[in-house]
Amino acid sequence: MFKGGIQATHDAAAAVSKLLKPGMIVSLVGDLGAGKTTLVSAIAASLKSEHPVSSPTFTVIHEVPTPTLMLCHIDAYRCSSRDVLNLGLDDYLNDGYVLLIEWLEMFADAGPLPDITVTLLEDDSDPDVRTITVDGNGDLS
Repeated sequence: MFKGGIQATHDAAAAVSKLLKPGMIVSLVGDLGAGKTTLVSAIAASLKSEHPVSSPTFTVIHEVPTPTLMLCHIDAYRCSSRDVLNLGLDDYLNDGYVLLIEWLEMFADAGPLPDITVTLLEDDSDPDVRTITVDGNGDLS
C-alpha cells in the first residue's frame, strides 16, 4: 500500500512497472479524478517513455511506447459491454502490449480478467492524498 501525494503515486507506479510483462492486463480502479491517468503517466515515465500521457476519455485508447514495453491506456468509462468486446483487446494482447484499463470493473461480465488491480482512493480530509493498493502478481510493499 502507498499513501501520500504525488510521490506516493510515483512510488506505486515504479513498483507496478517492475511487474509488467507483455500481454498483461492492469485494471485501474478509482472515482473520477482519483488519479488513474496520473498513475499511467508515472508508469510510462518509470519505463522511460518519452511520450506524453493524456486521458483517453473520448478516444478510448492511447498507445504509449516505452523502450521496453508497449502500453495501451484504455478508458472504458463511456463504453458499453459490447464496445469493450469490440475494442480489439485480444489483438493488443497478442501483439505483446500491456493493457492499462480504467473502469474495467464496470464490465466484469464482458471484460477480460486483470493480472493486477490498482485501486486509488482519495483521502476525505486531504484531496491531494491518495491511498493506492496493488493486488495481483508479486509483493509491492
